[in-house]
Amino acid sequence: MQSTSGSGPVRLECDGFRLEASVPAAEAASLLRAVLRQRYRVMTPLKDSRHCWAARVDVEGRDLVLKVPKARNRRSWERFLTLFRPGESIRQHRSIETLRRLGQRGPDPILGAERRQAGRVVDGFFLYGFVEGRQATSRDTQAVAEALLELHGQGYLRGDPQAQNFIMEGDQARFIDFKMERPRLFPKLRLLMEYSKFLESLPFGYRYLDEATRDSRTFRLANALQAGLSCLRRWRKGAKQHLKGWHRG
Repeated sequence: MQSTSGSGPVRLECDGFRLEASVPAAEAASLLRAVLRQRYRVMTPLKDSRHCWAARVDVEGRDLVLKVPKARNRRSWERFLTLFRPGESIRQHRSIETLRRLGQRGPDPILGAERRQAGRVVDGFFLYGFVEGRQATSRDTQAVAEALLELHGQGYLRGDPQAQNFIMEGDQARFIDFKMERPRLFPKLRLLMEYSKFLESLPFGYRYLDEATRDSRTFRLANALQAGLSCLRRWRKGAKQHLKGWHRG
């Protein structure tokens, strides 16, 4: 096992995998080996699709979420891109670590692991702490809106800001299932577009924007662009379902 840390995240190579971790190197290596040897107990399956497998698991007495980005691990063009950047698992771990560094509420980052062949990522997974609580609903609009606006005030997008991607812990909203991004091009417009998307699931969040923003041309443009993107996504989803039905027929 080779390890480096310094003042940043722990980075190590162990059992053919490259890891970035927010826990000590020895603990990260132990968790990696437990996952690879399937020495964990699945407490609750969370997702099992062609794109992703995820479950709440007990690993060495820790209550964690184990997530495997199956589709991104196997797509040829995604593998090619990992010649120049980390794979999805490590990027997701960095995203969770960024949220913590910003002082926002979310899961505890544990580690991201990837295995490479010929320089490309071909396998990987990431671990993070399970977030207890209940899924946000319309009665939690203010708490969720304030959390999202605070993050936007720090210049970051969270990605997919649906109500179901926030967990309520008491009266505080916690982020789950996010991918942090700091937009460089048209940042104000993109942040408002994300808030507009959030309003699709919690429309009363509109009242938590300041009046100047609500009345601005930029917000009106953001709403128009987001509405167009949402329409395009629905059309693509319908087209895919129609093609699947046509092939079956």
